[in-house]
Amino acid sequence: MKILAINNYPIDEVYRLAQIGSMPSHHCWGVDFLRKKGDFVRCLLYKNPFVSHSYIITKVINTIYELYFNLKVLLMSYKYDVIISFATPLIRFIPFFKSIGLCKANLITLVHHFGDNIILNKKNGGYDYILFLSQDIMRYYEKSGYKGNFKCLQWGPDLCFYSSFFLDMQKTIESRSKAFVCVSTGKTNRDINLFLNACKSSGIDFVIITDKVNSTSENIIQSKKNGNNAVPYLDMMKYLSHTAVNVVPICNAPSGTLCGLTSVLDGLALGLPLVIADNSNIGIDFALLNIGIQYKHGNIKDLEEKLIFLKNNMDLYLQMSKNARNYAEKYSYENYCKNLYGIIHENMNNI
Repeated sequence: MKILAINNYPIDEVYRLAQIGSMPSHHCWGVDFLRKKGDFVRCLLYKNPFVSHSYIITKVINTIYELYFNLKVLLMSYKYDVIISFATPLIRFIPFFKSIGLCKANLITLVHHFGDNIILNKKNGGYDYILFLSQDIMRYYEKSGYKGNFKCLQWGPDLCFYSSFFLDMQKTIESRSKAFVCVSTGKTNRDINLFLNACKSSGIDFVIITDKVNSTSENIIQSKKNGNNAVPYLDMMKYLSHTAVNVVPICNAPSGTLCGLTSVLDGLALGLPLVIADNSNIGIDFALLNIGIQYKHGNIKDLEEKLIFLKNNMDLYLQMSKNARNYAEKYSYENYCKNLYGIIHENMNNI
């Protein structure tokens, strides 16, 4: 099958780095698996060309570019059986072109966040499949009256990448749990100052790996440029391997925003118990599964109490660590890839 895969970062570069073990394959979104199965997959990069201090100017120019990009995709579409976008909104004009007979390829889009502008036609999205990374985000669309062939596709970690780090960390689990160093990674919608102050006031050691914050603490590893990763993936694993708890502090993000999923996957694959804000929209009941604890976002006292509680309950900590890794194995990247492959190759024939 011939597939055109569209994304907002270069999948082919991620594919190259994953092949040499420099980063996990799950950032390829399944392209590596599809190629391994014999599909021809061409990756196409979408990149917003313009950012201005004016929201309106930025929006207008980027929408014009988006339409231009969609026309470019339309001209390419006759060569492919499937067009899939791994980020939204990137191809929202293509379903309209398909509805008037200008595009024959099957259309799939993967939705990360809720947004009225992602699906132009509210009664029928126009896609053959609309995939969601989170049940919570899918429910936002359903409650807002959107219709379509919806399906939740749970993304999971590439366990092969984390394997050696996980095995080494199992040898030090007791010493790490006693040292109780908390780590926070990620860039988008992170409440770094809340986490920083909660650790300082409760006397808990911490490491923060992010892009840019207004602090010069030696415990903060930052790129000092918004949107840029502070360190390569392998270096981040070395930092994580000395920590005990994965903390995902989320600020008061816009309603319907999916936050912290990549950081959560890293922690689960390494068997790190999770402390996460209650507004992540990831759609996993961390407490029920006993892999983590939620705190009220924006509430420093609640975060402090949850960190101290976990620090003082060694048996719970060890059980959460075990459960976290078990969950990662059950919902791995391989499992995600098989489900995606099934949607493209098996379910498309039934549409």
